[in-house]
Amino acid sequence: MIHTPDLFMPSLPIFLAFLGAALAMNLTPGLDTMFVIGQTMGGGIRAGVRGALGIATGSACHTVLAAVGISALVAASPVLLSVLTYAGAAYLVWIGVAMVRRPSAATLPVETGSSDAFRRGVLTNLLNVKVILFYLTFLPQFLRPSDGPEWQQVVFYGMTFNVLGTTLLLAVALVSNKLVGALGTSDKPAIIASRVCGTALIALAIGLALTR
Repeated sequence: MIHTPDLFMPSLPIFLAFLGAALAMNLTPGLDTMFVIGQTMGGGIRAGVRGALGIATGSACHTVLAAVGISALVAASPVLLSVLTYAGAAYLVWIGVAMVRRPSAATLPVETGSSDAFRRGVLTNLLNVKVILFYLTFLPQFLRPSDGPEWQQVVFYGMTFNVLGTTLLLAVALVSNKLVGALGTSDKPAIIASRVCGTALIALAIGLALTR
């Protein structure tokens, strides 16, 4: 008879503690929030939703990489970590500058196709070194060797965090789209919002590079 290993299930106290900490982290406005707001303001609800799903896809990839130990190898290499940090910062600056320089909402790069928002979301998340460090500093606090294989725990907590974060980002996209509708047909509010979000992304990128 073939024995199948039991799937990991966390104890309720640890799971609730994780949910509370994960919710607090996801509610803190940051790069992902600014990115989704910018995509929604420029390309509508479809671009915002696809941007959020792109971030979710990138986060899922990070979960898998952490589970198999690749994230730890990258973090242990100063050269690789530096390359990822500066590449991610440069990409954010590129997106931010494009958002700031847009003359009108109708000419936003994200408007060229909501699929671009998905691709940007994936790359933004994959190149975010803070996500790698999250898996190496935050998640281990909730891992218990006696609860089962570590990789199962990493996948479980990582995907739980991802689902929670994605739900909040989709809500951000919905609220941002409602706000655009409430402001009327004028391009000016969307242009201002785009420039604010673009400036925020540039600032976050600079902060990311400097903290390295």
